[in-house]
Amino acid sequence: LRKVHSDAKKLLILVHDHPDPDSIASALALRVLLKRNRQTALIGHFGDKISRPENVAMIDFLEIELENLTPEDLVDFDSIALVDVQPPFFGDALSGVKVGSVIDHHPQVTNYETGFSEIKAEEGATSTILTKYLRAAQVDISERLATALLYGIKTDTVSLNRDANLEDVEAFTYLYPNANLGLLRRIERA
Repeated sequence: LRKVHSDAKKLLILVHDHPDPDSIASALALRVLLKRNRQTALIGHFGDKISRPENVAMIDFLEIELENLTPEDLVDFDSIALVDVQPPFFGDALSGVKVGSVIDHHPQVTNYETGFSEIKAEEGATSTILTKYLRAAQVDISERLATALLYGIKTDTVSLNRDANLEDVEAFTYLYPNANLGLLRRIERA
């Protein structure tokens, strides 16, 4: 995964049009896993302004910058990574654009070419997949990232009550002691 994006001076981590906590947390985790920062890896989406109060609160409280882009903006990037979404979701917006990697927990829609692909439909959240990657790479997960990933798993699995498997529970259990639970409650109450 790192090799696919290693030569990119400017990476785009693209989420679906209406970013939810799982996609936002997964994008943040991928940026950490790839050892990038805000200047070298932008997190973006094509949709309207984010308006759901809990999503806005997550972005504000965890200080996550999400850029609203147009398909024309894609030429500004050397490499593109998709999280919590697959290329066919975007229709013609990605036509002629090479996608470097795709990490998603939704079932694979159609065949498409990419340098790296991890589709795990048995997982309840993409945040679970990225938590496993971070742990396997022995990356320190900050309180901010643990809070985001925990919230991503919690929302996509409805507190581990929908489509959650043992790996979702294990990731949740691993992240829980490192997350800022007070901040998480403030996000949820938004």
